[in-house]
Amino acid sequence: MKYIVALTVAGLLLMPAVSSMAQEAQEEGILKAKPEVKELTLTGKISKEVKTVGEETKVAYFLTDADGSKISLPKPKPPKAKEGAVEVPVAINLDEFVGQQVNLIGKGTEIESKGKKDINIKEITSIKKVEGKAAADVGAGKGSEGL
Repeated sequence: MKYIVALTVAGLLLMPAVSSMAQEAQEEGILKAKPEVKELTLTGKISKEVKTVGEETKVAYFLTDADGSKISLPKPKPPKAKEGAVEVPVAINLDEFVGQQVNLIGKGTEIESKGKKDINIKEITSIKKVEGKAAADVGAGKGSEGL
């Protein structure tokens, strides 16, 4: 019983010190804050990779931007149906865009570390093919203003 009381008192006395140390570490940049999820616009070429592990086949989609960065894309989910809507929303079919230059809008995080950007897409909002001269500009590295 004495040990429980002693540990409780010690915990209460040390709690403010530990809390202030964590706050100072975060202010100094030692502890990194969780990145903010925001809307991102990306331009690049969609690719598809199929891997077989045992009897299971896994499909992964990527967007390669003009800088050559390969960004993993999540499996598209159908948008939520609005109440009273007659049409049922359909998920984006990324197979339609494989090998194509696209503009992709999605929700995700962007972290810059050691001069490199790490982009993580959580949800794809929309995707459109880039046509004509715009596609050629993206392929030549001129169309990545959204990054």
